[in-house]
Amino acid sequence: MNAANEEVVNAFLKNRIGFLQMTEVIEETMAKVPFVEKPTLQQYYQADTAARDHAAELIHSLS
Repeated sequence: MNAANEEVVNAFLKNRIGFLQMTEVIEETMAKVPFVEKPTLQQYYQADTAARDHAAELIHSLS
């Protein structure tokens, strides 16, 4: 969630998406990226990258 949040805040500050679109991107990203209850460091980085990539794709499609 944090990775997606960082991506949407950055896009919002650059006027690429609107305020109300922020939650949409975060929710869709959380639904798409698998949750790992106790991730290893590698799994954590993989999930972070996947979330950022997915959020960026959604932001691109909205802007």
